[in-house]
Formats: sequence, structure tokens, C-alpha cells
Amino acid sequence: MDNSIKKFVEEYNKRSDWNKEIIEGFNTDFVSIEVKEKIIGNFLSTDKITKDEYDLKNAKCYSYEDGLELQVFNNKTLGTDYFWIKPIENKEEYKEERKNVVNKIINEYLEKIIPEINKLTISKEELLKLKNILS
Repeated sequence: MDNSIKKFVEEYNKRSDWNKEIIEGFNTDFVSIEVKEKIIGNFLSTDKITKDEYDLKNAKCYSYEDGLELQVFNNKTLGTDYFWIKPIENKEEYKEERKNVVNKIINEYLEKIIPEINKLTISKEELLKLKNILS
């Protein structure tokens, strides 16, 4: 395995451990599976890159100005997976950045659903009022 890929995997897996620490820092028992998958699973993944699950011998690592990308074949899904890390991050910076990302996603999701909820609430109140009139 190429040394840059080995280093990437080590760094990525370290961040997976940090994600686990973030998640353990709050109770997710009240969170639905849908929200866990959409938000926690996508932005705080605890999955690690392993040689059993991925073809690391043929993986490609790309360096960009603001980070590193790994493209690797997933032996289970039979497709290519893409992983991204910022190379210069300490644990506390990473955790703070991840929390900010999750908060941003939550806010975007809320901005989308709150108007729908308000509209449905008004409809519900109108229907209940009409039902009471007819009863």
C-alpha cells in the first residue's frame, strides 16, 4: 500500500474515533433512524476504512489546496467510495468544525420543514373547526 494512502487511512480512522466521541457526548436515543442516517451518519460517520472492506492496493489519493481525497473501491457495494479530510486539524478543531457542520445542516433542514409544518397546522386547525361546526 502506498504510504500516502496508509497515512490517509490512519488520519481518516482517527477522525472516525473523534466522531464517536462527539456522538457519545450527547444522547441520541430520542433521534429517529431517518435523522440519524441523514445527519449523524453522513456528517459524523464512525465507520472506518479497512483493508477487508476496501481495495486499498488500488486506491488513489489526491491532494488539494484545502484537503486530501481518497478514491477507493468498496468490496461490499462494488462501487467507488470517496473520502475527504483536512490534513492539518487537531482533535478540538475537528470536533468544533464537525459540530458547526451538523448545526448548519440541522438549521437548513429546519428552514425547509418549519413552513410545511406551519401550513399543515393551519390546515389541521381549519379542518377541526369545520368538523366541530358540522358535529
